Amino acid sequence: VVPNGVRVLEEGAFAHNNELKAIVIPNSLKRILKGALSGLPKLEAVATYDSSPSDAKVEPGVFWAPSLEGVEDWPWALDGVEEYRFGSSLEDVAISEAQGGLFQTKRPAVTVAEGGTFSSLDGMLMGEGGKRLVYCPNENKLSPSASDFSIPEGVEEISEGAFKAAPFSEIAIPPTVRKIGKSAFARMPLQSVSVPGTVEQFDESRESDWADGSQGIFAFCDAMQSASLGEGTTRIPDAMFYGCSGLLECSLPSTLKSIGNYSFGNCRNLELVVPDACTDIHPKAFGSGILSSVRSVSLSERVSEETLAAVCSNANGALVMKRDG
Repeated sequence: VVPNGVRVLEEGAFAHNNELKAIVIPNSLKRILKGALSGLPKLEAVATYDSSPSDAKVEPGVFWAPSLEGVEDWPWALDGVEEYRFGSSLEDVAISEAQGGLFQTKRPAVTVAEGGTFSSLDGMLMGEGGKRLVYCPNENKLSPSASDFSIPEGVEEISEGAFKAAPFSEIAIPPTVRKIGKSAFARMPLQSVSVPGTVEQFDESRESDWADGSQGIFAFCDAMQSASLGEGTTRIPDAMFYGCSGLLECSLPSTLKSIGNYSFGNCRNLELVVPDACTDIHPKAFGSGILSSVRSVSLSERVSEETLAAVCSNANGALVMKRDG
């Protein structure tokens, strides 16, 4: 039981408690910080009370926190939780960097009370009046089958990690989408994907010579065999398809001008044709060193000899060709 008056659940507050089954929190609690609820394999419920803990009604499988204003490192890896319920006071949600990684595959549905910054739609967490898709659960009424999912028309932004490790093998991205965050679709069992040319911004990290592969938008979707980027796309961000080892083909638009760091790193089965207008190519766009490169890449004659030499020096056995005429 968290005492009444507590406003913040500090980092590591209940971390790695292997026997904890339920937590009762006061309505005074406004924020849950990173790591406060990590490593709780037996937790089944979180309930809220006003003045006395005895007033709390524990409902198995439900994380009920109507007074929270902010959460970090969310969604938490709580195997016993089937649904998150938040109130209209929720204003700040920070998705976990490890969310959907090796240790978490469960993605419960979300319900949010009306009238606040966030809302819910068939278990999804939405922001900005439904224009931003923050998080999608494993099961959703908008999915025509267990393996397909169609992002609702009108969504303009897909947040970082929104679908990370979700179980869908096919996903439809509508032309209303303008922005996609880092690792938005990473580690999914996607077989193919088509990204519309209406997307104007791909979030990426370009802080060093090494692009963090785990941050790639489709990173480690190793079941993916084909991908296409629509006309209008001008840049492929860092690590976008990093670790997509099953990728055989990727159709690129004539509007493409730039390919980032490790955009196709570890795509060892890919045979790629880069369009003529694309001459800004990172030396490690297709992999380097001990990291597997693509199988082959065909570059435009407009690519400078310096760029060609840099790509070849990092290609790690890939066949790199420069087209004539």
